[in-house]
Parts: sequence; C-alpha cells; structure tokens
Amino acid sequence: MLKNEVDATLSRWLVPRLRMLSACWKRRVCWGRLCVFSAVAGAIVGVHQFLVGPTPSRAARVNTLVERQLNDAWRMYVKRFVSPQGRVIDDANGDISHSEGQGYAMLIAARLKDRANFDRLWAWSRANLFVRSDHLPAWVWDPQTDPHVRDIDDASDGNILIAWALFEAGKQWAVDDYLSVARKMAESVARLDTEPSRYGLVLLPGSRGFRLRDRPADGPIVNLSYWVFPAFRHLKHATSAVDWKQITASGLSVIADARFGSDKMPTDWISLADETAAAARGFPSCSGTTLSEFPFILRGDVRMIGVRWRCLRRC
Repeated sequence: MLKNEVDATLSRWLVPRLRMLSACWKRRVCWGRLCVFSAVAGAIVGVHQFLVGPTPSRAARVNTLVERQLNDAWRMYVKRFVSPQGRVIDDANGDISHSEGQGYAMLIAARLKDRANFDRLWAWSRANLFVRSDHLPAWVWDPQTDPHVRDIDDASDGNILIAWALFEAGKQWAVDDYLSVARKMAESVARLDTEPSRYGLVLLPGSRGFRLRDRPADGPIVNLSYWVFPAFRHLKHATSAVDWKQITASGLSVIADARFGSDKMPTDWISLADETAAAARGFPSCSGTTLSEFPFILRGDVRMIGVRWRCLRRC
C-alpha cells in the first residue's frame, strides 16, 4: 500500500506538470533554457518534503521509496540528455549547452549523492565554460560554431546554480576545491551581477547589457526567473561578502510589484527605471519562462504553485 501511495502522489504532482510543460515545449510557446528541466529539478529537490509525514517510521519508508523513484528518473535523464563527457544537451535549441543546464544537473547529482556524474558534469563545465577571467562561466556552448563558446557573456542563474551545486558537493564530499570555487563565484556574482535600485540591491540577468548605464532609457532590467531563492540561503554560508538577504528582499518586492495586465502576471523581462515596475522595452512581452520556473526558484518545492501556470500564452 505504501508504494502505491507514493506512486500515486508522485503521479498526482509531477505528471500533470511535466505533461503540460511538454505540450508547451512542443508548441514552442513556453521558451526558456531547459524550462522542462526546471520543473524536474524543483520536483526532485522538493517532492520528498511533501511526502514525508509526521511519523518517523513512515517518513523513513516513504523517503526510501521516493529516493528510489528520483534515482530512477535521474538515471533516465542522464541517459537521454547528458553526454559521456558530462555535457547537458539542450536538444530543443540546436543541441547547445549552457551554464543553467549544467548547474541544474550538478545540483541534482549532488542532491542524489551521485559523485561520478557530478564530477563528470563539473569537469566538462570547468573545461569548456570557464573561459572568462572573473570566475564566472560563459552562458552558452554551441557544437556548431567555432569557437564553441560563441558568447562569453555570463548568466546569473547559471552562475548561482553552479556555485550552489559546488557548495553542496564540497560540504558533502569534503572537497575544498569545490568550496573555494563556490565562494569565488558567489563573490563575483555579487560584484558583477547586481545593481542598486529603488528596490535595493537587485540581481541582474548577467554582468553586461542590463545596467542603468547600459540602458539609460529603461535600465536596470531584471528577469525574476534568475533569482534562485533557495540558493541564497545556502550560499550565505559560502561567503559573508554577499548580502544575500538584501538580494532576496529585492526579488520578493519585484515579484509583488510586477503584476501586469488583466492576469496580473510578471513578464519575463522587467524594467525598474520608473516608479513602478514595467515590461521592458525591446523584449518579448510574455510570461512563459518566469512562471514555469517559479516553483523551483521560490522554494524548491512543488507544493507552492500559488501562481497560475500560464505558459501557454504566445510570446
């Protein structure tokens, strides 16, 4: 009975959301780098919390079964999307790879104590994405271009996910190098990927192109899906040089303020130039990516789907 209960609960929470995102993906109306993987990541990090009840013995049995389910799902994902070298392949975007996808995969590998795959993912990331001089990875790697890193700009969500994964892995397996790189990355994010605003210190999508000085008419520009809130609670232990509390508070304030149109939904790209947040000019006015990632970026917990899933709106 217990296994049936677990299977039913997993199906009730995971399958409808993955089917919906899969449909969005096929119709190309919910773009975003590995948005389907975002939902899977949120589920893997958080679904076991939903299932664990107040009784210790039941909690232990349920947790064992859930871990088995998650490990099976992870093995299927690795077989389908991760190359033997450790590259996460985004086959919906020309088989490119990016820092966000590598970070999500590394985080799940650490969560599931999969040291072999974690090391493989990190080795590929370090060798191929870390081509900058500021301890941050380039956001994209394209197998069809030469050089493969066709854009050395960084993406703050990928930076944060990789740093978080390294910090968790460093603690778990006592690897000082992982902890050192996580600290340096977190400090670089604070130095290069943030900007003062009327909301406080906000997280920018990357270190170039989003500041007020880059866009005098409507800067700074933010994207709420880049605020990986669960990471901030952990990275504050990686370094005390970053004001994660202020970054968290500013993100929550923008979420509360950025409710546009009749649906009261945030757009993916938001301008903080005026007295109130507004949809950024020159970007698609859609809400797909941000909403599809909310369950993970807010709590890492599939229970908190308080926002409505409107990723079917065409951009």
